[in-house]
Amino acid sequence: MEKFKNYIVSENITIRKALQLIEINEEKCLFAIDSKEILKGSLTDGDIRRAILKKASFNSKIKKYLNKNPKNLNIKEYGIKKINNISRSYREEFKLIPVINDKKKILKIINLNKEFNKKNNLKAKKNNIPVLIMAGGRGSRLKPY
Repeated sequence: MEKFKNYIVSENITIRKALQLIEINEEKCLFAIDSKEILKGSLTDGDIRRAILKKASFNSKIKKYLNKNPKNLNIKEYGIKKINNISRSYREEFKLIPVINDKKKILKIINLNKEFNKKNNLKAKKNNIPVLIMAGGRGSRLKPY
């Protein structure tokens, strides 16, 4: 969990603190938990922008602006096939997916872009895929290749 400390926050932090944390992490997403460490929702930079447009102050708590039903994966469903399905289906929409237990405690956070790219890179290396470049005209721009 130490690895994901910049992604997991209390639902009672302020929008100002959330913005500071979102600025630090590369995926621009946070997962909020309560005092019992139960997942309460997700918060993205877009959620914060929408909150500010609704006149929220920087001292407002994020609890009110969370996505209360974030996409997640139960540890019982956790596996390569399930991650691949989620990656294909949601990679553009969601970058991070928390893996939770039955009590909704976060056990792990999956970065879909990294998981998907890692698997695809392994497949490409394994299959030794040749490359074909098709160019029209004299090919002068690609001449060195």
